[in-house]
Amino acid sequence: MVYALLLKPLPYPNPTRIVEIYNPWARVQAHLLCGLADALRCQCILLPSGSGQRVHIFGYASDIERADVLYTSVLIQMSHGLAVAVVPERASPRAWRRSWLLGFGAAVITRVKAAEQAAQTRADQHQQPDTGKSTALVLADRSLVIKAAVQREYPVTRAARTTYSGTGYGAGYEKGQRADLGTRRVTRPASRSLTRSGG
Repeated sequence: MVYALLLKPLPYPNPTRIVEIYNPWARVQAHLLCGLADALRCQCILLPSGSGQRVHIFGYASDIERADVLYTSVLIQMSHGLAVAVVPERASPRAWRRSWLLGFGAAVITRVKAAEQAAQTRADQHQQPDTGKSTALVLADRSLVIKAAVQREYPVTRAARTTYSGTGYGAGYEKGQRADLGTRRVTRPASRSLTRSGG
């Protein structure tokens, strides 16, 4: 996840998507979206936004779609979990909740990365020797295409850091370990997702 050092991004080619994320907790939600998108082989750029956060996602259309649907599902579960979480006495409620959210997101992102790696390993094991490139090489080629697209549009960027001071990270991480990520390849549901695209 990186910030663009560019106030007015150039028109972007498909397949990309710009997602508007609104407060409260916009920075934490952007962190979650970027982590999930990265796990699904996309790359994100954070853009200036006065009302929250704006995330520009680069990647292949199917991967962007999966990231969008998964983010929507996880965001609902994360919101429900936070609503019933009990803030310990003497803890700063806002700091504790923010760290809880970051812990939840970290657990989910770790699980998605592990699942994607396992799927890649299974694909390589079942690939016939004469079928051409391995899954790893195909994904590496796709990664280079995405990286080149990002660099063309945002040639100057800087890394973004997310920190926290609350003590709810562990409780959030534990809850995230039990989040429902689905067992099948995710596809777009009939209803509108929670992400809001902008141009």
